[in-house]
Amino acid sequence: MFFSSRVGVARRHSLVALLITVMLLSGMTGVWANPTQKVNRSPSEMQVNAASSLATLALTEWPVPSTGSGPWGITVDKSDKIWFTENVTSKIARFDPSSNQFTEWSLPNGGNPRYILSNGTGVYFTEYSSNKIGYLNSNGTLYEWQLSSGSNPTGIYSEQNNTVWFTESGRDVIGRLIPQTNQLTEWTLPGATSNPGKPVLEPWGINSQPTVTGEFHNVTDRLVWFTETANNTVGMLQISNNLLTSWYLDTLNIIPGTNYGPTDLTVDSSGNVIFTSSSGDRISDLVGGGVVYHEYQLPPHASVAKPTSLKIDTSRNAIWFTEYNSAVIGNANTTVVAIDQGIPAQSQCTLSPAVGSKMCSSPSGSTTTTATLTVTTILPTATTVTLPPPSTISTYQSNQAVTEYRLPNVTAQPNSVTLDTLGNVWFTESNTTVNRIGRLSIPYAFGLSVSPTSHTVIQGNSTSYGISVSKSSGISQTTQLSIENAPSNLNVNFIPQYGTPPFTSTLTIGTTSSTPTGLYTMNIIATSGGQNQTFPITLTVTSPAPPSFDFSLSLVGNNTLLVPQGESASLGVKVSLSSGTSESVSLSASGFPAMTTYSFTTSNSFPPYTTTLNMQTGMDTPPGSYPITITGT
Repeated sequence: MFFSSRVGVARRHSLVALLITVMLLSGMTGVWANPTQKVNRSPSEMQVNAASSLATLALTEWPVPSTGSGPWGITVDKSDKIWFTENVTSKIARFDPSSNQFTEWSLPNGGNPRYILSNGTGVYFTEYSSNKIGYLNSNGTLYEWQLSSGSNPTGIYSEQNNTVWFTESGRDVIGRLIPQTNQLTEWTLPGATSNPGKPVLEPWGINSQPTVTGEFHNVTDRLVWFTETANNTVGMLQISNNLLTSWYLDTLNIIPGTNYGPTDLTVDSSGNVIFTSSSGDRISDLVGGGVVYHEYQLPPHASVAKPTSLKIDTSRNAIWFTEYNSAVIGNANTTVVAIDQGIPAQSQCTLSPAVGSKMCSSPSGSTTTTATLTVTTILPTATTVTLPPPSTISTYQSNQAVTEYRLPNVTAQPNSVTLDTLGNVWFTESNTTVNRIGRLSIPYAFGLSVSPTSHTVIQGNSTSYGISVSKSSGISQTTQLSIENAPSNLNVNFIPQYGTPPFTSTLTIGTTSSTPTGLYTMNIIATSGGQNQTFPITLTVTSPAPPSFDFSLSLVGNNTLLVPQGESASLGVKVSLSSGTSESVSLSASGFPAMTTYSFTTSNSFPPYTTTLNMQTGMDTPPGSYPITITGT
C-alpha cells in the first residue's frame, strides 16, 4: 500500500490490488519488444568545420609510462583504441582513452619501430633498425618478416586484404608483403644507393590506390604512391606493368636552393595525392593523380617548421598535420582554394623485368622472394594513469587556409597524427624528455537542469528532485553532484552522486519531526572538467495537519486473475474506517489494457462498505500481465 501526503484533513490511499493475466485462447504468449535504437551524436557534437576553425580546442596530454620512449607513429583501431610506436625503447603501445590504461609490448630484438597502421584487430609497423615488418595482435602474438640488411623500413600502408606496402628508406626500395603467403616483392628505384643504409633517394611515405584496368575493365591494378625525401620527388608505380612515373618538385623552383623534402603521403577518395613538404613548410597536393599541383602554405616561421605527418578529415573538409620543429598541430581547410603552382616536371620509365618503351636506368628492377617469418608471443605491461587535468589550446597563427595550434611545450616535436571515429585528433610528442601522446577535441561543456525546482514537505517526510546532466560538446568527463546552503537538520542524498554526461540522478531530501518549518533555498552544483554548473532549488517544510478521518483498502479474495480474451472477471474490495468520523470515499482504478472496461458496484460511499470491481476484456485485448491500481480518495 502506498500513501500520499495529507491534504487538509483527508488522506489519499493507493493500493496495487490486482494483477490480471490475459491469455490468448490459442496459446500464444509473449510480447515483441522494440529493438534498441542506436543514438547518433549530432554534428555539433562530432565536428568542427575547418572553414571556421575554432579559436580554442580542448587539449589532453598523457605521459607515456616508459621514460624516454620517443613515441613516433600513431594509429587508431576499430574500437577507438590508440596504438603507437616507441621508437627509442623499441615498444609497441596501446592506449585506451575510456580507462586511461596504457599497454606496452617490448619487441624481443629491439628494432626502433617507426610508422604504424591498424588493420582493425591488430597493427602493422616498420622496424627501422632491425630491418623487419612487424604485426602485433591484441593477444600479444608478434609476427615479424625479415628484410635485407640496411633496408631501414619507414612508411607503411595496409590494404583491406592485408597486402602490406612499405618503403625501405635505407636501400631506396619499395616493398610489398603478402602476409598469408610470406611473399615479398621489392622494387629497386632508379638511381638507388649501392651502399645499404646510406640512401640516395630515401623513399618515406607510401599509399596504395586501387584502379580497375584490363580489356574488359575487370582487373584490379595498383597505383602505389610514395615520396622520395632526399630526391625531392613524388613517385607512382603501376604494379601491373612496372611503369614508374616521377614528379620532380625542384623543377617548380618555388623555393630556390631548398628541397621540398616530401615525407608523409596519402590519397583521398578523389585520387588527389596529398603530402607534407617538410623542408618547404607546405602541404602539397597532386590533384587528379598529377594533372595539377596545388599548395597550402604554412604561416611564416622564424625557421623551418617541418610538417611531417598528415591525415585527411573528410567530416571537416580539412587536412590535419604535425609541425615537428614548431610544436604545432595544424589544419588546412580544403574548402579554400589552394595556390596553383603549375605542374612539376615528370618522367616515365619501366622497371625490369617488364618490357617497356623506356627502361629505367640501372640499378632498378623488381624481385619476388619468400620472406622469413618468425612468430613470438610477448607479454604486455599494463599501466593505468590518472586523467590529466583539462586544458585548452588557442590559435597560434593562421592564414587564409591554414590554422595552427601550438602545444604548451615548444620542444614537444609532434611527429605523427591520426583521427578517431569521433573526429578527435591524436598525435605523438616524440621528444624523449616530453614523451607524450596528445588529443585535440572540441572544448568540453555540459549543462545542469532540475525538475521540479521546488517542493513542499511535511515534517518527518522526504521528497525528491530529478537532476539531469547533459553534454553540450566535447568529450564527457566525470561529474560530481553536491548541494550548498543545505541546513544540517536535512538529510541529503544523491543517487548516483557521480556520472559521465549525459546521465540522470535523484536528489532525496529528508526531514525529521524536529526540522524547523519554513522555506529553505539551496543550490545544486555539478562539477566536471574544472567547470561548475549551479541550479537553485527551494524546499518548504510544514507541520502536519491533525488527522480527523482515515480509512484503508483491502481485497476480498485472490489478487491474481487469469482472464481469457473477451471474458469478464470480478474482485471484491473492502473499504474500512480506520479512525475519525466517516466521510465519503470515492473509488477508481487504472492500468487496464486496451479494449477493457471496468465498473464498481458501489464507487462512492461512507466506510465501512464492500464493493465489487467488475472487468470486461475484449476479443482484441492484447495478451500480457497488467498491474491494476485501485485508488480510494
